[in-house]
Order: sequence, then C-alpha cells, then structure tokens
Amino acid sequence: MTRTTFGAIALALAATGIGQGRGPSGRWLGQDGHDVVGPSSAPGGSDVQDIHIALKGLPAGKGVKDGVVKGLGGDEWAIHGPFGPWKAELVRKEGATTADLYLEPTRVETGRPFSVHLQFDDGTTADFDVDGGKADPDRRMPSAALRARWLGQDGPDRVGPDAAVGPDGIKDVHIELSGLSPKVEARSVAITGPGRLAWESGLNPKGLADAELIRRADDPKKADLYLNPIGDLKGKSLILRVSYANNKSDTATVVAGQTNPELAAAKVPLPTFAKLPIRARWEGQDDRGEVRLTVESLPRGRGVVAAVLGDGVQGAWVFRSRSDLLPDVEPYARPLSFERAADPTRAVLRFAPIRDMAKSTPTLRLVFDDDTSALVRLAGGPCDPERMAPALAPETHQARPGDDLAAIVARGGTVRLAAGKYPLRRPLVLERPVRIVGEAGAILEFTQESGDPPWSAAIKVHAGRTTLEGFAVRFAGPVRWARDVDHGPAVIGSTDNRDPAHNDPEVGITLRRLDLESPPVSGPAEEAPRLIRLATATCGRIESNRLKGGMIELVGGPWRVVDNQYLGTVPGTFCFGVLGVHRTHDLVVAGNRARPVAPAGKTWRFLVLTESGSHDIIKDNEVVGIGPRDDDPGPNANAPEIVLTEAYSLHFEGRPSALSADGRLVAIPEPQGGPARGGDVVAVVAGPAAGHWSRIVQAIGPRVYLVDPPLPGRGVEAVAIATGFVDETFEGNTIDARGGSVAAPLVLVGNHYGTVVRANRLFGGGEAFRLTAAPTERPVAWGWSHAPFLGARIESNTLEDSARGGTVAVEHSPAIKSSRGRVYLTATLKGNTARWSDPFRARQTGPLTALTLGEPGAPDPGELVVTEEGNRVDGIGVPVRVRSGRVNGKAVASGSARTTGRAR
Repeated sequence: MTRTTFGAIALALAATGIGQGRGPSGRWLGQDGHDVVGPSSAPGGSDVQDIHIALKGLPAGKGVKDGVVKGLGGDEWAIHGPFGPWKAELVRKEGATTADLYLEPTRVETGRPFSVHLQFDDGTTADFDVDGGKADPDRRMPSAALRARWLGQDGPDRVGPDAAVGPDGIKDVHIELSGLSPKVEARSVAITGPGRLAWESGLNPKGLADAELIRRADDPKKADLYLNPIGDLKGKSLILRVSYANNKSDTATVVAGQTNPELAAAKVPLPTFAKLPIRARWEGQDDRGEVRLTVESLPRGRGVVAAVLGDGVQGAWVFRSRSDLLPDVEPYARPLSFERAADPTRAVLRFAPIRDMAKSTPTLRLVFDDDTSALVRLAGGPCDPERMAPALAPETHQARPGDDLAAIVARGGTVRLAAGKYPLRRPLVLERPVRIVGEAGAILEFTQESGDPPWSAAIKVHAGRTTLEGFAVRFAGPVRWARDVDHGPAVIGSTDNRDPAHNDPEVGITLRRLDLESPPVSGPAEEAPRLIRLATATCGRIESNRLKGGMIELVGGPWRVVDNQYLGTVPGTFCFGVLGVHRTHDLVVAGNRARPVAPAGKTWRFLVLTESGSHDIIKDNEVVGIGPRDDDPGPNANAPEIVLTEAYSLHFEGRPSALSADGRLVAIPEPQGGPARGGDVVAVVAGPAAGHWSRIVQAIGPRVYLVDPPLPGRGVEAVAIATGFVDETFEGNTIDARGGSVAAPLVLVGNHYGTVVRANRLFGGGEAFRLTAAPTERPVAWGWSHAPFLGARIESNTLEDSARGGTVAVEHSPAIKSSRGRVYLTATLKGNTARWSDPFRARQTGPLTALTLGEPGAPDPGELVVTEEGNRVDGIGVPVRVRSGRVNGKAVASGSARTTGRAR
C-alpha cells in the first residue's frame, strides 16, 4: 500500500469522523513483553515479543468478526482470518470499547504506518491508520533470552576440526546453552571469535568447522553445543548466534577458557580374547530343523556362561546362563542352546537357521565364568529354514463345490479342489500346515455379509509349510477391509497384529499357479488391498501366478518371486507398487512380467526395497506401463521411481576410537544414531583406505564390533557405520517407461555396498537410472551427512530414449550439510550404451547425455571416485559428462564440467 493510499484513507476517515474521537483508533505500544502470536496462521507464541497496538473507540455493542492489518510496503496479518496470512490476535473484554492487538514482527520496524480494517458482526466496517514505531523481529521474551555457559573440554568428542561430521579423537569444547525457544527448532548455531575463528552447526553452507547442537530431552530450553578447539582459546570472546526454523535468531556471548587442541578423548578399550585351541564343527540339521554344532577342546575348569553365534548377514543367536549377561549384544538375536557334554571339553549347540549357510563362515564367541572370552570361526554347511515348520500331514482330502471347505482344510494335509465355484462368506483361516491344490476351473469366491466386521485378509495363513496352488480367488462384491492392520489388509495374508499370537514358524509358504484378483472398488480412488501380505512369514515361494490388484509385501528371506504375471490393479483403485520388501536377504525376483491390462487402475512402482538387503537378485524381469505417465488423470503420486531402494540412516560417522592390529575389531565413540548389529557395514570414508568396507560379524557391545574382512591396518581416518544393501544384483531387467517423462526406471539410493547393475535395458523416463549417495534422514537431522554408496559396478546397460540418461552422484542441495574430505561414492562404469530414436531426438531442444557424474555444488570433488571405461552413445550425443568428482584419477571441481567417452 502506498503513502498516497494511506493519505486517501486518512482523508476519508476524517470525513466520517472515524479516528477523530468518533470511531476506532490505534496507538503503537511496541514490544512490551507480550507473546501471543507467531510467524504463522496458527495460534500460539514464538518466544519473540509481539508488536502491541492499543485500540480504542470500538462500538460497545458490536463484536469484531474479522479484520486485516497491513504495513506500508508489504506484510499482512489476519484477525480471525483464513490460513495464509500470519495471525493477528485481538484481545477484548465483552462489550468493551478498547482492545489489545498483537502482531508478530516480520522485519525491523522504524516507524512506517499501518492500516487496520475491522469487520463487525453486524456487517459494518471500520478502517483507520496507526503510526508505527520501533520493533525488532529478533527481540525475544525476557524469559527466552539466550545464555551461554563455558564448560570447557569436559570429555565428549562429537566433532572435528573441519566441515566433515563426527569425532576426531580430540576432546571438544562444551558450551551449555539455555533460554532456547522450546517451541521452535534451532536450525543452526554460528560461533565466531577474533580473527578467523568460526564454527557452525546445522547445514553449514560456508563449510566452516563443524559444531553440533544437542537439545536436552529433559529441558527443551537447554542444549549442549560442541566444537573442536582451535589453538588455546583462553580469554577470547565468542559470539553465538542461534537461527530458528521460523527465521528468527538470538545471540549470546561467552568468554572462552583454556583449551588444548591436542587433548585426546578417552579411548574405548578393545576387548581381548583368549587364544585357546577350541574347535567347532558343523553337524547339520536334526529332525526338528535345528542346526547342530559340536565344540571341542573347551578348557577344563572353566564354565561357559554365554555364547554368541553370528553369520555376518542378518543372523545372530545368543545363549545366556543368566539374564544379566551380554545385555547390549544383538537386540534382535535368536535363541542359541548350549549343552555341555559328559566330556567337559565338549559341548553341543543348536539354533534355528534363517538361510542356507553352505558358503558362510560363522563366528562363535564363548564367554567363560572367569570373564575371559574366546572366538572360534567355523565352516558353515547346508541348511534349509523351511525344515523348521511341522511336517505336512500325509492325509489327502477331496473337496467339491458345496462342501464345507473351512472344515476340510482344518484337518491339514493335502486338499484337492475339484473344478467349480466354492462360495465363502467368511475368511478362510489355515491354522495347520496344509496343501490346497485346485483343478483347472476351481474358484474360491468370497462374499462379505453387510454386518460382518472388517477383514484383515480373505485367506489367513497361520502355519508354515502351507501351499496354495492352482486355483482362482474372486470376490462377489466390495469388501470392508481393516485398514489398521500392519502392512495393510490382503487377499492372502499371514498372521497379523489383529490375530492372537501363533508360535508356529511361518516358513516355507508356497503360492503357485494362483489366479488372484482384488475385489471391486467400494469408493473413489481407493488403495487396493495387498494381493499377498506375508510380513510375519520369513521365507517361501511365489511362483507362476496371475495377479491383478494390490502389491505383494514380504519381509526377511529367503524368498523366490519368480515367473509371475502382473496385469495391473482393478479399475478404480491404485497401488503403490507390485512388490514391496523389507529387511530382505537371499531374495530372488526373477522372470516376472508386469504390464497393466485395461481396464485397470494405477500402479506406481514395480519394486521397492527398504531398510536393508543382502545377496538379493533382481533379474530378467520385464516391466512395461508401470509408473507415472504423461497421460495419467488426476494428481501425480510423487512416485517417479519404478524400481527403488531406500536406506538413509547411519549409526555412526567419524574417527574410530580404536582399531585392533589385525583389523578385525573396531571401537567407536558414542554412536550418533544408536548401536549397530551383525550384518551392518563399517565403511572407510576418509584416509588412504577410503572406499574399503567390511561387515559386522558380531556386535561385541554397543561401541565395539567384530568385522570381516578385516579393516586395513593403516589409512582409516573416518568410518561410516550403517544398515543397508550389501551385494545386491540388478541384472538383465527390461523396464520401459516411455510415455512417462518424469519416470525413473531404476533409482538406487543410500547405503549400498558392492551393488551390481548389469545388462539392463532401460527405456524412456526423465532419468534412466539414478545411483546416488543420498542425504541421511537420521541421525541428528535430515541431511546431516550422506549414506555411502561404495563399490558399485555399472556394466553393459542399454539406455534408450531417456531425456537425461543415467546419473551417478553424491547428492547436494541447500538443504544438505556441507562436508569435505570424505568419500561417499565409488563406482566402476564400463561398457554402457545409450541411444535415442529419431522421433525422440526431434522433440529435444538441447544436447543429449548418456551418463552424468556428480552434481553442481559439490564442495569437494574427492567425495565421488569413479572409474569409467568404454561407455558410448549410438549416434550424436555426449557419452559421459562429469560435473564434479574424481574420474579415472583426475579431479573435476564443481563448475568446471568435462566430457569423456565416445560416440559412434
């Protein structure tokens, strides 16, 4: 609003008498200690003093319905207004002619005028001006004033001397902050001192020395600030500026005490293990499916009070003679039995396997009653976790349409279904191992009665060694599903959170040659129920099925999802993916064909792997018409990735506290993201050994880990410890995203180690593939560091009609913390080919690039290390564009891109 407009309003008000003693008027009182509103439309203060305007002359018999306050040159506040403008609070006693108006300051005020518009509950209005005064958007409430207290180098080590995150082995300076706003997130603290002294927590866009701010859970007004000592800071005045998420800030000053930049932090001691001639031998599985080990040459006179067996993948088994022993080891460990033989030098151990261990080298740790321990490595052997389930009863039962199918399957054994329709008016519950085999034309048709409670599954599997084969599942009408069930309701589901507990191990579930279809839609834009949800089962097979409907949801492994045909979801519904799997190992997804067939709803993705995976193989699948399409009706689901992996968390990053001479034991300071477990990865991210990674065989404690292969004895300056994807293979898949300009056929992000992407054919999409060291979600804050992507091999892939080709990068943006001196991605790109059809080329306006390495804005090209060889384009185009990184030994800084490769 211009001054001319304000003047016009003033003349109009003068003519009506408003503001001349005969109508409302306002007087600027400034910031006088009130905090009623904040920088949003929501009610509540922000610990910043509000602008206070005193109103008088309000009509006694009229309530204020709403209003607007505007400042000259911009800014608007709403009284009882809609979401959008910041809230203005009008405080008035009923019937009073005076009131108090409170505004959150948006800027430093020096005296500009404000206009006030009020609308009363009888429809009349009033408009008047208020002469402004002084205000500061950073002037906090007296109770919220920031204070800093110097505690010195009192022990912790959380940061180092540069922008990279994590400890460096030197005791940090500790400063206690109080008076922080408990209502708003403190995004960063900038610390400056004389000369060039500077540190910053948070995103640290200038790449200063890192600082860490940790809010106290017991008192949100307090926090601990840690920074690395730079020389002796004694007597230096440090200015601390806290920046909040609402763009407010506050400052405090502290005088530093004496510091020693070489004062070493306390080291975590490494355990010692007795060198004893103990031997362990694999004996195989017994009749109950348990693996039997024998241990020989145990020391006489020493009892074994605890034992831990680890396979370095996901398995850990623990024996404790007392509940207080090994309290911190392997939080998800399974039971391990330990029996001393008649000969005191021998013992027998038994455990339930989770995978074939024929190629494994498990490690056994024994803890003796004199507090000594020993490690024993042994050769694993073949085993099958499906043998843990009770055997299938030998009886065979014949079922025909009209029979009580629920009563027949309750007997267990084998049930053969004659051709025909089997009407079912309630879920079919399988309490015992059963094999149901249908003849051609056998159909189970479910009908839900109007008064029935919601279903969590139509077919419920409670027992291992259950096989469903050769029949169809249909629904006579819509179904009311229990949407609160873990992982969602399903056509076929294992035991869920709505069921009583079942002790039978749900292993060896086989679904073969089924024809599954979700029920018809019951409402608009409805998510289809899962076709198959086996989240509480641990292994099995899903083979040669015809599928139309929602996704398949699995956990653990081994699983085989092979040769299935997916035809899309039913009309009027959507599903987020064909297959969603979590914490997998030994998963095989191979030979599947996914192509929606009209009429069909919307399927957004083919495969999503989350949290972790080990030795999974995704091979020879054909995916067409899945993912976002340019002709999709309605809003985009923000799911451009057709194949996606997600694992973005770290347990720890920084300098180890100690490393054993043989490289097998590593100790760390306090982990920022909680303790790791067996199967997690210790990756070297700084030093001459950067790029090396090892798996944790056992967690000796929350801060000490046994790893294999050994870490290098030298060159380990910083490590990242994470749960992620190890030795994953994506090979021979065909993913056709043509017609979806924002689609991305293959997106592998976060915590990958040894991943192979080979001989895939990727068509269309904005990006054919995207393989990145992604920003972390945890610990500390989003974007605190990067999830490493190390040892990738990207070979012999074909990219066709992709707008931007493939990307390999460490991700950067203004929302990701700056770092230097760390290696977050290493990869080999060899023999990949890109081509673009003539019609596609005709639609493009700029040059076409096959492979892009790095991202602009990278503060350190050394974070990305790539070997590139034999990549090419068919026709005109750029084979490889390097935006930032170290490629074939040569560094390319951000902003100085170069190209390589060849065209033919």
